[in-house]
Amino acid sequence: MPPEIALDVLVLRSDVSFPADEERIIGIYTYVLERDPNHVRANLGRGEWFLAYREYEKAIPFLRKVLALSHKKSPEYVQAKAALRYAEYKLKKKSEQCSAAYP
Repeated sequence: MPPEIALDVLVLRSDVSFPADEERIIGIYTYVLERDPNHVRANLGRGEWFLAYREYEKAIPFLRKVLALSHKKSPEYVQAKAALRYAEYKLKKKSEQCSAAYP
């Protein structure tokens, strides 16, 4: 099996098993991205993983990378764009709450 296909299979297995075994899943995304930093699905998966655990600052670079690498009409682009909007909204809201608490 060609290496790029093997990486795709690993990412697909992670996508299907999320969030059952989060340590294994983030490990797979890390493994794939170490070998191919431009792997769209791995970047999207890693960004969504950080979103699921409310680590919005960490999610944003991965989601932006998906937007840079994907065609605007691809499912990955659409999904990453929506996830990025959500992460930015949550960070803005968090910032506003902090500002209100400490005027």
